[in-house]
Amino acid sequence: MSSKAAASSLKNNNNGDIWTWRTYKLQLPVTCGSLTGTLVRARLAKGEKCILVKKDWFTPNEFEKLAGKGRAKNWKLSIRCEDTPLKKLIEDGYLKSVRYKRNKQVKEPRASSSHSDTVSEEDGEDEESNQEDDVSSCKTENSSDAPEEETKDQDEQQQPESSPDNNKRTFVVTCGDSSGVLHNNRFSGKRGKSVRTETSWLTPEEFVNEALGHRNGSWRKDIEHEGKPLSSLLNRENDLMIHSVQCPCNLCQPEPEDLENQKNDDECAICKTVGELVVCDYCPRSFHKKCNVPHIEDTIIENDKNWKCTFCAFKANQKTEAVMSRQISQHMLECQYLLMYLCSAEEGQKFATNYRFNMENSSSFFRTPMWLDNIAERLQRNQYQIVGEFVSDVQFIFTECAKINQNNPEVFAMGEHLKQLFDQEFRKAFNIQDGSADRWTTLVPKPLKK
Repeated sequence: MSSKAAASSLKNNNNGDIWTWRTYKLQLPVTCGSLTGTLVRARLAKGEKCILVKKDWFTPNEFEKLAGKGRAKNWKLSIRCEDTPLKKLIEDGYLKSVRYKRNKQVKEPRASSSHSDTVSEEDGEDEESNQEDDVSSCKTENSSDAPEEETKDQDEQQQPESSPDNNKRTFVVTCGDSSGVLHNNRFSGKRGKSVRTETSWLTPEEFVNEALGHRNGSWRKDIEHEGKPLSSLLNRENDLMIHSVQCPCNLCQPEPEDLENQKNDDECAICKTVGELVVCDYCPRSFHKKCNVPHIEDTIIENDKNWKCTFCAFKANQKTEAVMSRQISQHMLECQYLLMYLCSAEEGQKFATNYRFNMENSSSFFRTPMWLDNIAERLQRNQYQIVGEFVSDVQFIFTECAKINQNNPEVFAMGEHLKQLFDQEFRKAFNIQDGSADRWTTLVPKPLKK
């Protein structure tokens, strides 16, 4: 049978969407951007690596990253079958999926193993506390030689009696002048980011190093809870235990996606519940799409650009406002540098003097022409009082260029590129770490009149 005839026969025998065809009962062709793969339904339902690309298996999160769409942080929308997002197929019941860790679904640690191992990863630290540091693997390992009832009895004897919420306990901890909250469900010893500070998630060692400014500290001794060293909590009564060296959990043996997930909270910053969360790229917070104000649209999630939550956007706005109100006399060097940086750029020559952008036939023209040469002259004559006035004149050039050259893509792109260069260099010059250049138009004063 020819390929054309075979294709015709396939269509005749499988009507409707391809995910309903008998041919694709076990697997589906999927795409993410320009990357293609084969999704195995049963593996997806079990939460395993389920997408085959050539000879390699990937989780949906890994497949999304491989396609260059990792910043979307929502594989259900970015991975598609016949242009239909997997989210739609899951909602309609055509696919079954567990919550992958990338979606920030909190997974409770598994029961303690039936045997304990003495910590060897902590060699070199305070030996006197090692006696209290019997640890357990997160994965249950029952001996095949022991009867089932005997194994069960051993587990009951060795496992602590604790409430269902015990693994969600938190401990306020300090080290020097620094403070944070240690989350029990993330704690495994020195591995895993279990300490949440105001700005980030840190491992116990990172917390000590950041607090003391050196790497010679001991996290067991230097981290304190209610005035006592953390070593006093390392026992089964508090259910704060160090995992064994061979522990296979995602805290002790993390995949790249697990390391990425550790950077953000496991619950929504607003409603304090778990679920499918969108993570901020500038702080540790995570949000449900409807909890954030404004609501997070799917188009934003699918965008490859970093996403900034409202908290971070507000702080960045405050930083920029503070810079704009500074006296330019104290920052003349920065402004002079920025102007020379623009003029030396390839596109800068077009904006240095009265370049008309092919506007001879245009009815509109700058009522108050502003060019880089004009700004240089104003700087020379000390006509600017605050930094915001200088920035306003620079932004005015780009705004007018974009307004007038909507139908001139070459010049329009030239102005946009130069604007991006200025925005980036401005943030560096004034040390605005989370700069929000897209908000400048509402922050800067109106241009000075001639």
